[in-house]
Amino acid sequence: MAVVGLVLGIFALISSWVPIVNNLSFIVGVLGLVFSIIGTVAASRGKSTGKGLAVAALIINIIACVIVLATQSLFAAALS
Repeated sequence: MAVVGLVLGIFALISSWVPIVNNLSFIVGVLGLVFSIIGTVAASRGKSTGKGLAVAALIINIIACVIVLATQSLFAAALS
């Protein structure tokens, strides 16, 4: 779960700067956030390893979602 969250987070982070594509990036970032939370909980309970990877995925997904929201407001302010 942590690896899937990390891959989705990296994709969301890279594509969050593109104006139209960042709408999809937000959805991918939220999906990656869910996977990384599941990976973190599973690693905390001892069911799997890779807690550091899950936490890194969690941080990357949060950053990607924040960048998407910031660029959306920046583009909206530039258009008005």
